[in-house]
Amino acid sequence: MFEVVKKIIQTTYYRLSIITVLLLSINNNLKKVKSSVVLRNIISITYYLMVFSWLIILGIFTYSIIADENSALQIFKEYEEFTINSKRALITILLYELIMIGFWIYLFRLIKNLMDSLTSKSIFTKFQISSFKLIGQLIILLKVIDTLFAFLFDIIFKDRVRFKIDFVDFWLIIALGLFFIFISQIFNRARPYKEENELTV
Repeated sequence: MFEVVKKIIQTTYYRLSIITVLLLSINNNLKKVKSSVVLRNIISITYYLMVFSWLIILGIFTYSIIADENSALQIFKEYEEFTINSKRALITILLYELIMIGFWIYLFRLIKNLMDSLTSKSIFTKFQISSFKLIGQLIILLKVIDTLFAFLFDIIFKDRVRFKIDFVDFWLIIALGLFFIFISQIFNRARPYKEENELTV
């Protein structure tokens, strides 16, 4: 069960990349473009998948606290990534996953709200500028934290020092976060021109 949840978490980065490409391909007439409906559906499906995976891990976490140590560890006896030998270690990993998925849920909520704002008549708003920036910062932060904790878990649970980074995946996600921040800066520069144009009209 936990392996399935883990796969959902790992593919989240790639879903986010697809969503970003779709988001940036939409023009100003978003309400008239069918791709905006498709994009909303993709965002919604991904968001609810994340909520579902969070609830699964919450259930396992609750069971691990209530159940005795042997029953709790039995769930993860075939877990390939780490050898979990204590209930405390199990609870630590589950708590980490709950927090990380919680941040991803919040991130996708921000993307949903941003999408709703972009499909409205107003564009280059303060909300859109701050949302692009915050989304970019969160993407970078989550990727860095995930990489550091993978390193720490290797030391703690595998008793070895190994700093393993998939450079393509790592830099792709970092570049994606920076790109969101870059879009925020573009929107911020365009905002005065829009306001000036509205005053002229």
